[in-house]
Amino acid sequence: MLPASLYTPLYHHTMLLVVIGCALFYWAGKGHSRSLAQFNLGAIVLIGVGVVLFMGFRPVSGAFIDMPGYALAYERVQQGGEGAYRDWLFNGFMRLCSPVLPVAGFFFVCTLIYVAPLAFAFWRVHGTWALPVFLACLSAFSFWVYGVNGIRNGMATSVLILAFAFHDKPILMFTLMAAAWGFHGAALLPAGAFLIVRYVRRTEIWLGFWAACVAVSLLGGNVGGLLLSHYNPVAWDARAESYIHSESYGFRTDFVAYSILPVIITLLLAAPTHARLRRLVARVRSGPAMSWMGNRSAMTAKRWGMGRGRQPCPHVASPVGSIALAGFVPIGDGPRRALGAIRSTLNPEQGRGPHGALRPQPSTREQSRALGSRPVPQRRDQAKQSAWSQLPWVRLLRSDPFYARLVNTYLLSNALWVLVIHANQSNRFAYLSWFMMPWILLYPFVPGKVNDRPRTELIAAVLLVHYLFTYFMWAVVYRMRFG
Repeated sequence: MLPASLYTPLYHHTMLLVVIGCALFYWAGKGHSRSLAQFNLGAIVLIGVGVVLFMGFRPVSGAFIDMPGYALAYERVQQGGEGAYRDWLFNGFMRLCSPVLPVAGFFFVCTLIYVAPLAFAFWRVHGTWALPVFLACLSAFSFWVYGVNGIRNGMATSVLILAFAFHDKPILMFTLMAAAWGFHGAALLPAGAFLIVRYVRRTEIWLGFWAACVAVSLLGGNVGGLLLSHYNPVAWDARAESYIHSESYGFRTDFVAYSILPVIITLLLAAPTHARLRRLVARVRSGPAMSWMGNRSAMTAKRWGMGRGRQPCPHVASPVGSIALAGFVPIGDGPRRALGAIRSTLNPEQGRGPHGALRPQPSTREQSRALGSRPVPQRRDQAKQSAWSQLPWVRLLRSDPFYARLVNTYLLSNALWVLVIHANQSNRFAYLSWFMMPWILLYPFVPGKVNDRPRTELIAAVLLVHYLFTYFMWAVVYRMRFG
């Protein structure tokens, strides 16, 4: 067995190689959907099993901070004592494992509960493209820490991710939420947020609430601590209360930037590209597009001498000239009149009356007056839309209600953490929203309701940048701060 001090560096170095390798494979494998699907299937099993074995069979050491305390509590249960925690399911889990598993086996099962629900949740939502989201979770900023140190919290949030994946099966979802709460009571915060945003779905409301919490915390100081002094839902947890009422660490601007910037950048990247926007406009507004083409043709015809009050030149009695006049009509009649002009040009008899006389056609002035008197419904509806509704990534959120629900849950949970950002060890509260960040970052780029095919370049870029930040924080920032 390796020395305990080598586990954390080895995990980060190995994960760096894995992320770079997967990113390069996604970058080079664009358009080879079958090969990528086979790669995802094999890699998710290989990486998942490797992480469970490596993390699960680590030695019991103070290098992992809280791990010796968990080991001591488990040994006490093996000797017939009571569980040391107030979380009923975790105590029952220790009592269930104590007769058959040693300490090493207990931590292995804890790691299995920490990792396996993530793979199952992402597989249920994304199918064969669960690997990028799963890998983003394994390479997240807090994944390793909450697997070897904050064990109960990590297990609870992983089970909660699985509950979110079964949002369409309420009985199973509530059962998994209760299990997450049984592993760690703090899971009630994101679970409750997930249920609340089910009824308040507009993302702009929760984004505004998040911004208001940031302003209140920045200007008002430890507002969350003052509120919790009157009503504290975590009063049963002595450690949580000590975190809240201990010495203030000040407003963490870096934590706030880390919380919101990746989400905003992802939403902007996930917005439809210019080509997709053009296709969307052409598909939704086909009527106005046809009328615009007809109006332009009519302007050309006017320059040829067929304008207002002029006699047509001989050369304009052609298919182009006929189509030009037919196009300068109201939007709803544009395609039909253009088609009629083509038919009358190809077969002149169709444009004549019963005695061979030409049928009267409305003048250009009458047609233009009719065009000006008929409002365009699409443009009128578009004018009534707010500036927020016209943003491309807002349409993305509204096209996939489940993704919008994840984003709203993240914003609400993170906003509540911002209120207590001055507390000691506030990163423990921040994790109640940060555990969702990898899923939110990768969700728009993998196949699902938003996209019918993977955006492999963005998947590779997000995976690489996401873990390079984690690696930089561990290798540079933390070593400079803590030695």
